[in-house]
Amino acid sequence: TKDLCELLASLGFPVDAVEESDGSTVLDVDVTANRGDVLSHRGLARDIAARLAADLSPLPVKVLTEGAPLRPVRLESEACPLYATAILDLGKAQGTPAEIQAFLGHMGSNAKDLPPVDASNEILHRIGHPTHAFDADTLHGALIVRWAREGEKVVTLDEVERTLTAQDLVIADEKGAIAMAGVMGGNSTKVTASTRRVLLESAYFDPRTIRATAQRHNLHTDASYRYGRGADPAMAPVARDMLVQRLEDWAGGRLVGAWTAGAVPPPDK
Repeated sequence: TKDLCELLASLGFPVDAVEESDGSTVLDVDVTANRGDVLSHRGLARDIAARLAADLSPLPVKVLTEGAPLRPVRLESEACPLYATAILDLGKAQGTPAEIQAFLGHMGSNAKDLPPVDASNEILHRIGHPTHAFDADTLHGALIVRWAREGEKVVTLDEVERTLTAQDLVIADEKGAIAMAGVMGGNSTKVTASTRRVLLESAYFDPRTIRATAQRHNLHTDASYRYGRGADPAMAPVARDMLVQRLEDWAGGRLVGAWTAGAVPPPDK
């Protein structure tokens, strides 16, 4: 542990605290605001591997075979060029494994014992890419990523009704906005213990758009913190595939189909 702390400090990531918890050693690592790429175990491991001239093992993920869209996904804003998704039927017996609940506790995130939610949070901390799960049976028609209409309202997961501006990017269905894209999901489509089908979201959103929305609404979340600093668009389908795998393993999920709207954008010049 001492050697790791010294190595992290030499990389510019001082360790503020070391704690022992339930047989695990937990490091509180200070990451500077400009290094959104290291806001995960995978991100820190990448820097450590580079310093040690060591190979970084590939992520243990089963790559999904995509098929025809099961629900239309319309990308109506250039602020979202890529949206990877999937639909799963969940088994009746659900629950988050104890070791994952402990892991989330170490990361300062309370497990909900809802596999779609806990798996999304676990993947966030493991690889740094935000994902989201909607209760698929609460959605109406196509899924649309668009600019909000001036004055449009959405009740977010914290049960606060928010009035949107035309500069806010939203996820919508054919009845209206259901989530603030890259910031927070909506209360009307949230996963609950009675959810039996989920639609997954793993996307890439323009960092400037997400930062502006988070600041405008004073709504700073784990997702907006990462998207606002520039997520890796190539990780969107990887995170989706990992989330599917978790739900198959933890909740007896059955994949109905997976597909992607848009494509990985070219790197900035």
